[in-house]
Amino acid sequence: MTQPGVKAKGVVISPLHEASKTLDAVWLSDELANQNVGLYVVFAKTLGLTPKVGDIATFEGAVREFYCLTQLEATSMNVTGTGALPSPGFASLSDIVGFGSESWEGRYVSLSGLDVVTLSGLDVVTNDKYAQYGEIEVGSGLLIDGSDFDVPLPFVPGDSLSVQDVVTYAFSAWRVVPLSASDVVLE
Repeated sequence: MTQPGVKAKGVVISPLHEASKTLDAVWLSDELANQNVGLYVVFAKTLGLTPKVGDIATFEGAVREFYCLTQLEATSMNVTGTGALPSPGFASLSDIVGFGSESWEGRYVSLSGLDVVTLSGLDVVTNDKYAQYGEIEVGSGLLIDGSDFDVPLPFVPGDSLSVQDVVTYAFSAWRVVPLSASDVVLE
């Protein structure tokens, strides 16, 4: 279902990145009532939009679900200034993968005590079914996905991690997407 004519205003918290061959994207965040809310914003490369981290921007377009991920397909953007990045909200593993996890989609969060688990493999060399996609599993099916922003994830089963990232859903799994290498820390 698509809802046209939607305006979303917030702080751009991610670098501009390629969502597909024809689309670029950013994560937009806003703090409301001590709760961080966010939205994935995609737009045609032909529009020439160049939002930067820290821009306070209003995007206009249509909201729709794209393979279970809520996103705004923007047709315009207006930058009105720059601002501080919001503080990530604290979340637990059970918040993200448990009942009601949909309410966490798009939020900028901080998680700690995430233990990298042993993965049953499709890749017989590494015994890791996610590594080929730049992902690791940290328990209860939650994935850390470093592929969008080329964040290396050189961790092994048994490592415990703290992360700051955006919560998303793709390919039938909840994921957290770190925006830079410094957002994933070995505890």
